[in-house]
Amino acid sequence: MDEVEDLGKNFAEMVSTEVSETQEIEGPDKESYGDLFLEYDLRIIVREEETRKLSTGSKGTNEAEISWYVYEINY
Repeated sequence: MDEVEDLGKNFAEMVSTEVSETQEIEGPDKESYGDLFLEYDLRIIVREEETRKLSTGSKGTNEAEISWYVYEINY
């Protein structure tokens, strides 16, 4: 799960950095994911093929961290 969370955090920081380079908003730093996610909710979905798990991360505009949930995929 740590690997999935790291992947999700890196994705959020990358998106925030890219947007901050073209818009007049602050990008991510050690304390936050940047101003982008103060205006927009964040949703991340990671599907792990080998373990058949679906991990979802979410962060609302009033939350500081990404909350993670893991689901078993039955198909």
